Parts: sequence; C-alpha cells; structure tokens
Amino acid sequence: MADDYRQASLDIWERMAAGWEDDRGAVWDASRVVGEWLVDALDPQPRETLLEIAAGVGDTGLAAAARLGSCGKLIATDFSEPMVAAARRRAEELGVSNYNVAGPLPERAGRVTPSLVSATWVRARVADPGIRIVDCRWKLGDPRAGERLWREGHIAGAAFLDLDRDLAAPPGEGGRHPLPAPKAFEAAARRAGIGEDTLVVAYDEAGEGGAARLWWLLRHFGHDAVTVLDGGMRAWRGESGELRAGEEDITPGNFTAAPPRDDTTTAEELAAARGVVLVDARAPERFRGEVEPIDAVAGHIPGAVNVPFAELAPDGRFLAPEELRARFEAAGVRSGDEAVAYCGSGVTAAVMVLAAEVAGLGPVRLYPGSWSEWSARGLPVERG
Repeated sequence: MADDYRQASLDIWERMAAGWEDDRGAVWDASRVVGEWLVDALDPQPRETLLEIAAGVGDTGLAAAARLGSCGKLIATDFSEPMVAAARRRAEELGVSNYNVAGPLPERAGRVTPSLVSATWVRARVADPGIRIVDCRWKLGDPRAGERLWREGHIAGAAFLDLDRDLAAPPGEGGRHPLPAPKAFEAAARRAGIGEDTLVVAYDEAGEGGAARLWWLLRHFGHDAVTVLDGGMRAWRGESGELRAGEEDITPGNFTAAPPRDDTTTAEELAAARGVVLVDARAPERFRGEVEPIDAVAGHIPGAVNVPFAELAPDGRFLAPEELRARFEAAGVRSGDEAVAYCGSGVTAAVMVLAAEVAGLGPVRLYPGSWSEWSARGLPVERG
C-alpha cells in the first residue's frame, strides 16, 4: 500500500505545495481527498503498516495515523515548512506522538530551493520525472575516474557530467579548471537531461567538489532549481540506496544558459580590491606554502585567510549552519562581508560558496582561476 500511495499522491502533493501561498482552502480540500483515501485503504491492512502521510492531509489523515496507535508512524512529508508545522500541531492535538519529520523539500524551478538534501529524501523521489540526478564524481590526477565509477555503479537514472570535459574549459591562461563557455555548458547540461523546469540533484563521492561545481555553474547560468546530495555517494550507500551499473538512456533536456551572473572575481579585481575578505579553501599546509603538489609556486594570495573546505563537510556531510558560521567567523568572515573564495583551480572553492550559503552568510564570489592562475602569472605570493 505504501508504494501505491507514494506513487499516486506525488502529483497531488506537488499541486498542494504550488497552491499553498495562493489558496490555502483549495490546498486543504485537495489534502482531504488524500486523507479520506488513506482511511479507506487502512481497513484491510495489518496494524504493522508503515503509514506515510503528506503533512497537508488534514485531520482525516492524521486521525488515520492515530488509529494505528503504537504500531503506526506519521511521516510529515517534507515539501513545505507551513505544512510540516501544521502537521505537528494537529498530530499533538490528536495524540499522535510516534512520527518523524524530514527536512524541507526543494521546490521546483521558479521557487526557492534549499542547497542540500539527504539521501533519504532522494530515495523517496528517485523516479520523479521532474528531477534529474547527476553524478559529478572525479579524482584529481585521474581524469577518467569519474566516468569509470559511474559506469560501475550509480544512483538509478543518474546522468554523468565530467568535471574536466563538461564542467570546465580546457586548461590555459585562466588556470587548470577555467569556467566553461555558456554554449558548451548548455550543451553538456542538455545531454544530462536538464531542462528549464528540471530540479537537479548533484552528487559526488563525499564532498570533493564536483557536485558543488555543478550547483554553482547552474546558478551562475541562471538555473536556481539545483541542490546537492549531502554526503554524496557515501551517504547513499549508508542508506542502502540502490546502485545501477552501465549506461543510462537520458532524454536530452532544453536547458538554456542565461547570461552569466555577476558572481565572480578576476585576478585584476582582487589585486585592486580593498575591504574584501579572501578565503582560501585549500589544506592548511598548502595555504602556508609548506607543500605544493600541483602548481609551480607554493603559498597563498596576500591577505587571504584559510578555511579548509574538507573541515566544513567532513566525510562529505556539511556541518550544521551554526557550526559552519562559527568556522567562518573564527577566520574573520562574517555575514554581510564582501567575501571571495578560491582554491587550487576553482573547484573546491565552490564547496566554500555552498557552505557559506548553508551557513546563511550571504553570497560569496568565486575566483575561478584561483591559485593555478594567480601563481602562474607571477603575482605576489605570501607564505606562512
């Protein structure tokens, strides 16, 4: 019953979420239909049935959950904060205490989309035709690794985008991973099945930067309906998520790259900037100039502070917003500051931008060329 219910009610949940702000009466009328159906469906079911109820099903659905008693569980489905709050209140009034509530659902294109989702959230929606899951795994120094890993096993239905080929232009004067040209990125996004109304879920292995890079690029080119799987494939495996090997039959999308947003900084602008907080996302030993395994010159851009990206998302899972905020503030980055993130080549700096958004610090600009460009141009270097 739970599988049938989930499939049949996806559309009505979407309509309820879309109509919440415009007509609450219509939302509750629609939810009552779902609730009444659940009451009828429960009668022949064993008491051990795990009842999954949308947060907006109203009193009839909540009463149905109450009838299950200690064997039942109400899961307030996570597409709307007002609905989740309403479900909590009515559950308490009806004496339904055995329930779980997940986090808020990223809403579809044109509406606000939170930056992170859990593996649990993705598992419940992996077959949703309005969602495109994209595998962005990569390994520095092994350009074929990401696609090889995708072919060996990926989230069912996931497309693959290669960081070096699809999410960056060829190395050159702009660094090791320059931003792709708009038309090149548009073509790659379309091959991955991304359309104008698609909600994109990006993932990598465990927060190494590929997913954040796609998240940043889509927003840079005007597509805000994108989120990142918190914890990546490691979290998916931890949830016993299904893996599928081989190719996927991806229907091309109609994504159109809008003119790039004003969310980047150049080396020239950094050299002339005053009052900007420059944040280096690399490991502390690279920042201090003690080691440099990739670029020809060791050190960092003068005046930069160090916030290692790996410490913001240990094992790929981002710290809680207040913890992230504390890490940034300890390094001198506060809400409202004009901040710029950079790293070795502009990839893991996107993790920094994502973390700052999760922390509620406001927009952080990206220096795409990062250390690979700055050091190659012979610009000033600081060590220690």
